[in-house]
Amino acid sequence: MIRRSRSAALAGERALYKRAISRTYADWPLVEVCARAVVTAGTFQFVRISAGGIAPVPLRLAAFEAALQGKPASAAVIAEAARQATSGAKPLR
Repeated sequence: MIRRSRSAALAGERALYKRAISRTYADWPLVEVCARAVVTAGTFQFVRISAGGIAPVPLRLAAFEAALQGKPASAAVIAEAARQATSGAKPLR
């Protein structure tokens, strides 16, 4: 049995789903990311990020979430959080 956790959207929440594919729309994604966030006064108040296609099951990216929580919502902060979240990753060869 597959359990899916669903929670109602929070006030001010925004969500986004993106996927990278190799050729056509019908292809399986190489990677897919789902992000939920609430930004108040320019600061991340709530962040949830998960990725699929990188492991046998979708993964919640807790290190990425933690690096954003309470920080200003800027491109520089997001880029630094992504760098921190991928440190130690071991790509398949």
